[in-house]
Amino acid sequence: MRTRPGTRHRSSTPRRQPTTTDADVVARIDTLRRAEKWSASRISFELQAEGVSISRRTVSRR
Repeated sequence: MRTRPGTRHRSSTPRRQPTTTDADVVARIDTLRRAEKWSASRISFELQAEGVSISRRTVSRR
């Protein structure tokens, strides 16, 4: 049985994500979360003090 081109399984993952958070920022979030046991609000406040503009919601998703 042949499948039609429109019925093939395709990934729902986007091919590119231009607004993704930088890997070094994600690593910094993990470090602060594990070492300091800080909340997302505190982490976003500290990162903004370091010049990284990131929302509390973005921190909580990571």
